[in-house]
Amino acid sequence: MSMPPRTGIATSIEVAEYRRMTPAQLAQERYLGRGPAYIKDPGGRRVTYRWEDVHAYIEGSVVTPGVA
Repeated sequence: MSMPPRTGIATSIEVAEYRRMTPAQLAQERYLGRGPAYIKDPGGRRVTYRWEDVHAYIEGSVVTPGVA
């Protein structure tokens, strides 16, 4: 049985753990303009993610072999 998708706001650490990567790898994706959409606070220091954006990014990254 699969777990229901998470909802709400997530920290970089939570998203990195969910995607099985390090927070530094997630930061590198942001720097390169890749990865899921994120929210930066007005001061530009804190980064958070909406779970719906994380799930959408993962769904958009699915590759089905043999399908063009």
